[in-house]
Amino acid sequence: MPIEIIHETLQKMEPRNRLTLRKVSRNLRLAVDHHGIGFMDVIFKITSEKSVEMELDDICIKCRNNIHGNCLMDIEDDTQRRDKTIVGADCIEMALSVLEMCLKKPLKTLLLSINSLSEDRFKNFDALTDRLQAVKPLDVECLLLTDLSLAQCAHLLPFFEAGKLERIAINNDEEEFNKFEEITVLEQWKKAKRLHLNPYKGFDTSSVSIESFFHCKWFSITVLTISAQDARKIEEILLKNEHFTGCDIKCWTLPVMTEIFQTITELPSDDTIKSKFEYSSGNSKFSFEVQYGYINISRV
Repeated sequence: MPIEIIHETLQKMEPRNRLTLRKVSRNLRLAVDHHGIGFMDVIFKITSEKSVEMELDDICIKCRNNIHGNCLMDIEDDTQRRDKTIVGADCIEMALSVLEMCLKKPLKTLLLSINSLSEDRFKNFDALTDRLQAVKPLDVECLLLTDLSLAQCAHLLPFFEAGKLERIAINNDEEEFNKFEEITVLEQWKKAKRLHLNPYKGFDTSSVSIESFFHCKWFSITVLTISAQDARKIEEILLKNEHFTGCDIKCWTLPVMTEIFQTITELPSDDTIKSKFEYSSGNSKFSFEVQYGYINISRV
């Protein structure tokens, strides 16, 4: 079959059908790999040294190694569930091959996770890095990095095309944030429109400056506390920043925002909302909602 016809056929197929077509012959597998699968949302989790979980749009795939050295795959979508055994294959290498194929086409969402308790987590991270590097620059709109250290995040982000990466979310249990500055100098971070940094315990704003987030349009962070100094920094930024639209800040202590900001309009509050007010900075007006453990700022 002429390569032009194969390409035209692949162009019209659904991603799941391209995935099936790879199994027909070596030539078709090469053609699909060259074209790319075409999924939009991909979740890739290495859950242990012997198992991987993936979601490709509405297809769920679980791979694991058995005691005989074979890769067992459970594949489920909205129509059927099937099992497959690949003799002599490693589940992580198999899953990484599928991930690499998916990354050859633009993705709307990509989630990457490596279980921090896995004995081979550093080896697995290196294997993941090699696959991403092979197909960079990666065209991804939203990137979620879970259970990866900040140093690992800083290593992965340059593989993604700056400007096209609109949203970056980092969720981990990191307590040392000395590597965070390496992330803030990257073009991928500077050009993102939405940022999320939500370590499970929250970070100290003395080690990670709250100013590191206001260059984007919207952000979400989890901090230990918002100090009076942090509130003054926010006030200074709002006076100058024309592009910022809002943020959600989770914190362990109740901030005294009304003591810092000169409110122009006090709004009704209830038992859950400690205070709600509007604040004007030049030509801009912002709505503040403050409650125990939470602050929301929105441009009005």
